[in-house]
Amino acid sequence: MAALRRRVDELRPDPQAPADWSDVTGVGLPTPKSVATQGVARRLRVRDQWAYHSRLYQAAELVTTRDDLELVQLNSFGCGVDALTTDQVQEILESAGGVYTSLKIDEVSNLGAATIRLRSLAAASEARAAEKTAHAEEAVREACDEADGTVDDAVEIDTTAPVDEPSAMAAARTVEKTADRSEAGGAVGGRELPGATGPVFTEAMRATHTILMPQMSPVHFRPLEPLMRRLGYKVELLQSATRDDLEVGLRYVNNDACFPAIMVIGQLIGAFTDGSHDPDSCVVAISQTGGICRATNYAAMLRKGLREAGYPQVPVLAISLQGIESNPGFELTATMGLKMLQGIIIGDTLNTCLLRVRPYEVVEGSTQELVDRWNRIIAEYFEHKGRCPTWGGRIGYRRLLREMVREFNDLPRRDEPRRPRVGVVGEILVKFQPDANNHVIDVIEAEGCEAAVPGLLPFFLSGLVTAQWEADAYGIGKGSVAKKKAAVWFIEQLQAPARAALRAAGGTFDIEPSTVELARKASTVLSLGNQAGEGWLLTGEMIELIEHGVPNVVCCQPFACLPNHVVGKGMFREVRRRYPQANIVAIDYDPGASEVNQLNRIKLMISTALTAQESIGTDASAVGGKQQTRATGRAAGEELLAGLGPVGDGTPSSPDVAGAERRRQRSRALSR
Repeated sequence: MAALRRRVDELRPDPQAPADWSDVTGVGLPTPKSVATQGVARRLRVRDQWAYHSRLYQAAELVTTRDDLELVQLNSFGCGVDALTTDQVQEILESAGGVYTSLKIDEVSNLGAATIRLRSLAAASEARAAEKTAHAEEAVREACDEADGTVDDAVEIDTTAPVDEPSAMAAARTVEKTADRSEAGGAVGGRELPGATGPVFTEAMRATHTILMPQMSPVHFRPLEPLMRRLGYKVELLQSATRDDLEVGLRYVNNDACFPAIMVIGQLIGAFTDGSHDPDSCVVAISQTGGICRATNYAAMLRKGLREAGYPQVPVLAISLQGIESNPGFELTATMGLKMLQGIIIGDTLNTCLLRVRPYEVVEGSTQELVDRWNRIIAEYFEHKGRCPTWGGRIGYRRLLREMVREFNDLPRRDEPRRPRVGVVGEILVKFQPDANNHVIDVIEAEGCEAAVPGLLPFFLSGLVTAQWEADAYGIGKGSVAKKKAAVWFIEQLQAPARAALRAAGGTFDIEPSTVELARKASTVLSLGNQAGEGWLLTGEMIELIEHGVPNVVCCQPFACLPNHVVGKGMFREVRRRYPQANIVAIDYDPGASEVNQLNRIKLMISTALTAQESIGTDASAVGGKQQTRATGRAAGEELLAGLGPVGDGTPSSPDVAGAERRRQRSRALSR
């Protein structure tokens, strides 16, 4: 960020200014100068997550209070949070009638375009200054006319005080500036930024409004609707995200934002733009991670998109464990939290069974029929407190898990060698949402492989299991370490019935390790301080898959999720060094990404996996053949040597052995 003064005579030459700024200074703008921002108030639409950007917003607010300051923001695609800051800084400036200028500095070697934009800023600034001067002069003339009595309106004038023209002009300038900003959204110091406030979800809306929720994982999110109905909410889960939804997201979300933001926000706004839902009777829900990921600001981005799409009346229900935002009509209760955890564990178990059985089913479609049956049972379990007509009675949490695993284990499967296994890891939405990853699981199975997808639960535990590490490394959160450890223990107790059910299947299904174990494995490759995006968990999942017979891994990454590129693609070299058998491929997903290119990269990886599987089988056959040849040779040799004399100790003998023994006996007899 750079604040540029128009008063050249107040500035000193900057000896470090690059030569490329010469054209800029030639039209009256000097090199960038830092500004003091302490004490400048701000009212933001976004959630202010980072200290540097706090100063950036304060500087933008300061520029709105000064006639001699303009602002130019230097942003970069490589700085992911600029997708948030650029929009917010623009809103701050334009709410006060200012001009926003942004220069993207990615791989720019020619500053010609930057010079043109800065010249345009200078021209606009001078024109605005001239217009304000003209308004001020007119205000002074009107004040003088009133003082001379040349106006028709009767006013009371204090003629005892001398007229100070400079003071009058300054007062007129202040009035003009106040009027400009009042029209832009309120008085100076009290104006509201666009989207800083909005409608909230109230108690009364629970009976009249439907909560729309975006789809993230069909297996895990399906129980949410019946659970929320049981708790008194009207909820509709948007089942899929179409290409039209992506276009809506691209239209109303900063295109430097990550792919999940574009897809999720596009899906929610698209529910109104396509006419399928009434914006006056709907609420849109979205999660807030509360950490350093940009997902904390999805709610702010959604509010901006709704306002620009023409639906400012739609309340945004931001849900977070930290309670970042309050909504009178929604309460995250202990019962809701417990049932959500159960739903995640059930979803993980169901997904494990589905992916293990489906590639080997004898009757095509039988696995999906069983999945549909258990989806009905699960929905009834959550909505009716365990009463399940599909099951035929009441069923408890433990028995549900046990019976579900048993039925999948009993499903007829073809008796054939296990296919090459391909793991899928990556950003949480792209990993689980088929519309986001272009149905990568279907592609893997269609190519003759078995897919393996780590569960969703470790994602929610990853921030808890590093509590002790954060306390030791950073000295933060020391008071909550014990609570977080207790939370991990409690959640693992909830997961224990699922582990027991999978273990009882006799080795058919894999049992995931604990999140603590994943953290230990990840810490051998990278620091546990990598917590943005999926953080160290992504690397830990890759290592776990490779160590347990899944050397082939597809790493699904949104193109603009920069932290995941560090902990994903950035770790490939070290992982391959430690595990030479690793066959990993990174697939970038983005609204503009080529689906054909994605498919070709996946197929190439699978081709390598199939070749490796065949070579292992060939090597095993060759080793077996050599061992059989050696055994046959030994048997033939023993037959040939069988009549050549006694071989009590099993050592080979020759025809001369018996003769030599007779000569020794004759010699001993003669010696006597």
